[in-house]
Amino acid sequence: MIFSYFENFDKYLFLKINTVWTSPVLDAILPWWRDKNTWIPLYIFLALFAFINFGKKALPWFLFVLATVAIMDQLSSHFLKEYFDRVRPCNDVVMRLKERFLVRHRPQSGSFPSSHASNHFALALFSF
Repeated sequence: MIFSYFENFDKYLFLKINTVWTSPVLDAILPWWRDKNTWIPLYIFLALFAFINFGKKALPWFLFVLATVAIMDQLSSHFLKEYFDRVRPCNDVVMRLKERFLVRHRPQSGSFPSSHASNHFALALFSF
């Protein structure tokens, strides 16, 4: 019963954000922001920053960052998504009729947890 409450609230909130609380500025920015290629300059900057400031001492840090992100990516993509098996709103038959689509790419994998958010969180947690 409690799970159905959260699922219904989640759908309600998603539709509210997607159809009512809209912004043309955010509609233009967020699809670009979610593209993985957008973040490549940040990754290059972080790597250069580490190597310029710490020299060879940065190599173990860099390798552990890669390992941390790889582990989190595998954990979120293959274990947690399969465990929770939550359908993405764009793949839900009922939700598809009500939502606005701002991007063409609609992954077929589960939607929870977000792999890119998990990876960025792992990177931030390890870095600080």
